[in-house]
Amino acid sequence: MTQTRIFHLMLGAVVCAGCAGGGPGGVTAPPAPSDTAAPRLSREMRGVWIATVANIDWPSRNSLSADQQRAELTDLFDRASAAAFNAVILQVRPAADALYASAIEPWGAMLTGHQGTDPGYDPLAFAVEQAHARGQQIHAWINPFRAGNTADSLVLAPTHVFHTHRELVRAYGSQLWLDPGEPAAHDYVIGVISDIVRR
Repeated sequence: MTQTRIFHLMLGAVVCAGCAGGGPGGVTAPPAPSDTAAPRLSREMRGVWIATVANIDWPSRNSLSADQQRAELTDLFDRASAAAFNAVILQVRPAADALYASAIEPWGAMLTGHQGTDPGYDPLAFAVEQAHARGQQIHAWINPFRAGNTADSLVLAPTHVFHTHRELVRAYGSQLWLDPGEPAAHDYVIGVISDIVRR
């Protein structure tokens, strides 16, 4: 028996699994669906991303006051609402740092210019208020394993995972990463995420 014939027999067996009846090799074609229209959407997500790492989108500079930061973020939410976006995806954990009050990880340097320095308010709590006031969803965007740049290792806050769990952090090129192959790194990240969700 040739390889081609064996292939056809195997293909026929796969196609016929669970089938009975006519057609070549006992294959019965499945019935055609009577309604091929796409289902009606009950809701639609129209989201906009706000990146915070390296001050890409917000805050525009790491030297702004808390009031200036809030004004910029309010403007972003206003613009998203005016453009009919109903969801905002805010980057709240760019590199094992936090855009929210955390007992686990340090404040992000994008807020004050120095990692671990309290900006004087909770940006995530403020963003939740702004989104909900406009009827928008807010989604917390986290980078689970990114831990920063190797060039910044001398200025990372004492509460950064590079110092608190050095055994989980690997340098790869110019980046620092929590090792995704380490079960303890998974546990650490899940703990951070659980903290965000609970609070």
